[in-house]
Amino acid sequence: MKQLNKKIYLLAFIVIAVLAAPAFSAAPEPVDSLATVNGEAIRQAEFDKDWAAFAAVKKQTLKPEQMTARWEAAGKQILLNDLVVQRLLQQEAKKRGAVAAKKDVDAALQKAKARFKTEEDFQKALAKDKLTQMQFQESIEAQLRVAAMTDAIIKERVKAPSEEQARRLFDLVQSSAVFAGKPKDAREADIQTLARQLTLRTAERVRFQHILFKVDPKATAEQSAAAAKKAGEVKAKLDKGEDFAELAKQYSDDKATGQRGGEAGYFVRGQMVKEFDDALFTLPVGVISGVVKTKLGLHIIRVEEKKIATALTYEDAKPLLSDFLVRTAAAEEYSRFVDELKKSAVIYLRANFAPLPAKAPPAATKDAKPAAAKP
Repeated sequence: MKQLNKKIYLLAFIVIAVLAAPAFSAAPEPVDSLATVNGEAIRQAEFDKDWAAFAAVKKQTLKPEQMTARWEAAGKQILLNDLVVQRLLQQEAKKRGAVAAKKDVDAALQKAKARFKTEEDFQKALAKDKLTQMQFQESIEAQLRVAAMTDAIIKERVKAPSEEQARRLFDLVQSSAVFAGKPKDAREADIQTLARQLTLRTAERVRFQHILFKVDPKATAEQSAAAAKKAGEVKAKLDKGEDFAELAKQYSDDKATGQRGGEAGYFVRGQMVKEFDDALFTLPVGVISGVVKTKLGLHIIRVEEKKIATALTYEDAKPLLSDFLVRTAAAEEYSRFVDELKKSAVIYLRANFAPLPAKAPPAATKDAKPAAAKP
């Protein structure tokens, strides 16, 4: 059970932002409130600040044409739902007397400060959001109280999976049907991911180092020639006995593996592009390849270890199976707990937002509407 508790603790829902939202208002004014949750307001200014931060992050991954009016409307609805849930959880944590350990609050505060170059930069960011350090710290503490509460509730509700549950899941992930077509829902997608993780543990696999010389697909002949010359020079150094790891650190354009001396870890057949895959699985252990060309550029590879394919046994898979079952049960209990809070809450929403599940009050103002009674 100790291991179960550890796994559940890792699932406690907590996100400490660089700058957390200010404390919630207790006496809402209809003119600037998007919603009220048991009498506490979610104000327009609070919502706008969080939406701006969310949109800024999305701009880094989405194309402008993807950020349509429909996308924005859906995103704002999701954000409002999240703010309502956050408010409900904080209210419940306060009601239950949940406590955040001072050492955890201090650690979270220091982690937030570490994102800034100087203390002065951190204070400027607080001032920009019209927050004092005390208000920011109180917001962190509120989130940690929620984490402590949800952790305790999930520990109480989630039990260690039975042998029967684990064996049934083992049979499922071994079935070819688990990979048949696109998953219908999040659970099927999670099971497919679990099946792939187990496959990686037993399939033929190779551990290797590599040095990458990037070549843009649109590179000119001169640029391609320069990359080929550089790769050839490094290969010559390797042939003379120079250390692969040191050369990877110095020359590789794959910065993530380059910092580790070119160490890429284990890969199975099909994980890499064909040209790389063919070279990787034909090289003997300890042998350095010639220059391998792929769509990413030029590579020099050294195989460190090979493992043959083995049969997956239940005992080998059991730790991952148990972890999956615990995480799934914890997520379900968390959702059930949130639904319970919604059903017993009084939630008003401004008329231009879709309703949330909650217990409706007897009447609503003309500028707001009560949330629906059912999920």
